[in-house]
Amino acid sequence: MKKITNWFAALLIAVGMLASGAAAKASAPTENNFSIGGAPTGIAFSSDGSTAYIADCSNSKLKVVDVASSHVTHEVAVGNCPMGVALSPDGHTAYLPNYATSDLSVVDLATNSVTATVSLGHSPFSIAISPDGAKLVIPDSAGGVYVVDTASNTIASHVVVGSAPVYAAITSDGLHAFVSDANVSSIYEINLQNYTVANTFSIASVMNYGLTLNADDSLLYISEYGGGAGIHEVVMNTATGAVESSIEVCSGPEYSTFAPDPTKLLVACSDGNLDVVDTATGSVQSATATRPGSRFVAITGDGATGFVSNYDDHSVSTVHFDPALVATDVTENNSKGLANTGAGLNATPIAIGAALIALGLILIARRKAE
Repeated sequence: MKKITNWFAALLIAVGMLASGAAAKASAPTENNFSIGGAPTGIAFSSDGSTAYIADCSNSKLKVVDVASSHVTHEVAVGNCPMGVALSPDGHTAYLPNYATSDLSVVDLATNSVTATVSLGHSPFSIAISPDGAKLVIPDSAGGVYVVDTASNTIASHVVVGSAPVYAAITSDGLHAFVSDANVSSIYEINLQNYTVANTFSIASVMNYGLTLNADDSLLYISEYGGGAGIHEVVMNTATGAVESSIEVCSGPEYSTFAPDPTKLLVACSDGNLDVVDTATGSVQSATATRPGSRFVAITGDGATGFVSNYDDHSVSTVHFDPALVATDVTENNSKGLANTGAGLNATPIAIGAALIALGLILIARRKAE
C-alpha cells in the first residue's frame, strides 16, 4: 500500500509539473498558406469569422473564402484591380475601390453581384468605412480623398490633400479621418462633417502607408513602408501630432490592425512577415513568417485566426493564435474576446498544476512520517 501511495504521489507531481509547464511555455502563432491566385490585397471577415472577403487586383474579382476550409466559394467580377474591401456593419454589402478603372464597386453579398458602380475619376488606393456605415473614405493616390455616401452611392465630397494619399483611418465617432501620404511625410486630418482638412501633421518618416487608431482614438499607428525598406510603426498623438514613439518591426510594414486585445497590434510586412506588437511595452512579442509581399492583415472577432494577403506570392497566409496562453488579466478586461498571441500565462492550468504538486508532496511527507 505504501508503494502504491508513493507511486500515486509521484504521478500527481509529474502531472502538476506538466500542467504548469504547458501554461508557462508560450507557443508562437502558427501559419499555413493557401493559393488564391492573382494578387490579393484587402481582406474583411464576416462578423462571425466564418467567411473572408478578399480583393484580387490582377483578376479584378472579389473572392469569397470559407475560413474553415480555405476554399474560394464564390468569385464576383468587379472593376479593374480592386485594392481593398470594406463591409457594411450589417454584413450585407461589400465595397471595393478599383485602382485601374477609377471607380467603386458595390457588391450585394446575398446574391454575390455588383449592384452599383460609382465613378471616382482618379486611382483609388484603399478604403475605410465609418462605424455607422454611412460614409466611405477613399484616398485616390492622386492628391485627393473621396467621401462616398453609402445611402445614395454618390460622392459627398472630394477633399484635396497632398501628393499621394494612400490609406485612411476613421475615428470611432465617425467625425474625422486620418490619411497617410506615400510621397511626403504628412498625415492629414479630415473633418468629415464639413469636408475640410482640419490639420496637417508632419512626421519624420517618409512613404507612410497603413494607419490604425487605438481604442480611444488618442494614438495613430503609422506603418512606415518606405518603399519596402521601412522598419517602424510610428506612434503619433492625434491631439498634438507629436510622435510619441517608434517601434521597430519587420521590413516594409504596409498595414496593421488591432487584435480584440487592444494591446496587441498585428503588422503585415512586405518582406514576408507578420509581427505581433505589444503596445504596452512597445516591442515585438512574436514574429511569424508569411510569404513575399505581405500587404494586408485582418483578424476574426474572436482573435483566433488572422489572414495575411501575400501580393507577390499569389497566396493568403492563415495564422492561428493560441487562445490558451493569454494572460487572464487581459481576458477579464476585454469584453470583445481574446487576442490570441500565444504569449502570456493562463492562471488556471498553473493553479491546477501547483495544487497537484502540493498534494503529491503532502502524500510523500505523510508516508515518510509513518
